Amino acid sequence: AGLFYLCDKGIDGDDGVENIWRLPVDAGDEGAEAITAFTDGRVLRPSISADGRFIVFERDFRLWLLNTDTRDTSPVEITVQTDDKETTIRHVTNTAGVEEFHLSPDGKKAAFVVHGEVFADLSDKGDKVKKGGDSFRVTNTPARESQLSWHKQSRRIAYLSDRTGHNEIFSYDFKERVESQLTDSADQKYIPTYSPDGKWLAYGVGSTTIRLRNVESGEERDWLNCSRASS
Repeated sequence: AGLFYLCDKGIDGDDGVENIWRLPVDAGDEGAEAITAFTDGRVLRPSISADGRFIVFERDFRLWLLNTDTRDTSPVEITVQTDDKETTIRHVTNTAGVEEFHLSPDGKKAAFVVHGEVFADLSDKGDKVKKGGDSFRVTNTPARESQLSWHKQSRRIAYLSDRTGHNEIFSYDFKERVESQLTDSADQKYIPTYSPDGKWLAYGVGSTTIRLRNVESGEERDWLNCSRASS
């Protein structure tokens, strides 16, 4: 029986090098001896097994195992198995629950909302229907997207999303395949709508204001403020 402890006394008079030491129960301080023989590095967080046969510790960013009987030390090899996903792609057929459906201005595409997510597809898929062609998923968030509006060029769509905690306006460019957040404020927003010429995006703010956003520059201005007009 004995007491195992960590000490940086140094086994060759070189203090500052940590090793694991053992002090027999019936011996004084002079009876302590090092049972590891490291000459550099640090020994951290040693932990002994319930039967006292092994001590596990950290050294050089690895786990090490010490046999207290033989005093052999060796690093513990740890192999991490990959957790492969079994359903990396999941195909779902929805026959109901479409909340919105909007045909693009050129009539070639359609955007729709199912369970709070935005999807897009060709309006005439032709042979792709027989091949099981999938719709394109525009958004993939736990939030709710809604109130779609197509740009006149039919390559861009705007919509609301509450993913930030309140409604913000986002747009998706189908050519670049990039989503952009267009607004960022705590004001309640609704019904984003592109102008017929595609140069402006109008949307409601609160219950009294209609705001315009320049599509190219991003500059915004209030177009109509009912509370200010009535005063």
